[in-house]
Amino acid sequence: MLPAITGLISVPGALIAPLLVPRLRNVGWLIAGVLSFALGYLALLLAPAPLTLLWVLLIGCGSILFPVCLVLIHVRTRTHSGTVALSGFAQGTAYALGALGPLLVGLLHDASGGWTLPLLFLLAVTLAAAIPAITLGRPTFVEDELSR
Repeated sequence: MLPAITGLISVPGALIAPLLVPRLRNVGWLIAGVLSFALGYLALLLAPAPLTLLWVLLIGCGSILFPVCLVLIHVRTRTHSGTVALSGFAQGTAYALGALGPLLVGLLHDASGGWTLPLLFLLAVTLAAAIPAITLGRPTFVEDELSR
């Protein structure tokens, strides 16, 4: 039931984010959703039982990062060719790496016999995702960055 709640809570963000991102100069607070992931995973590690539903809701709120990043591909480029290049690179790389996530989580769970190692892995991936997420928050264009 908890994975279903995570998916359910992510739906409003997925519907609202594409409307908000092009209208906001600073999308940093939307990208801060990555912190919601980190807090949820950390809480599941440190205090899983008392407020599990709250931790799952935090993880679900972090899912807003995905639609925000998809919209930012278009918003952070000036030209059609820039959008195509960024989209091809970002989505190709992200989906290739993302496809390995469930497999690695399952292997870590099987190898360790528990959820501590998989949750540490998810926390590490979330913290690693914070770096490009913060970069995306700045109102710059890819073409401008490449011309420097």
